[in-house]
Amino acid sequence: MMEKSNPRSIVPICPLTHSLLGKLQVILGYCDLLVERHSQDSESSNHLQLIRQAVQSMGVQLHDYQCELIVQQRIAAERKRQVLT
Repeated sequence: MMEKSNPRSIVPICPLTHSLLGKLQVILGYCDLLVERHSQDSESSNHLQLIRQAVQSMGVQLHDYQCELIVQQRIAAERKRQVLT
C-alpha cells in the first residue's frame, strides 16, 4: 500500500524552474521518439542527439539552481528561528 504524500512536500520552491524542468523532459521524450525513427548514423539523428545533450545540460543546471534555492531557503528559515528564540 502506498503512503499518502504530504501535499506541502511536493510544492516546488520555484514554480518556474519546476515548470521548465517538466517542459525539458517533454522535449527529451520527443527527441527519443524521433531518434527511433531515424537510423543511428543519419544526420538527423546526430542533430537530435545534440539537442538532447543540450536539453539535458539545461535540466541539470535548472535542477542545481533549484537545489541551491532550497538550501538558501532553509538557511534563511534557520536564521529566522534563531532570531525569534
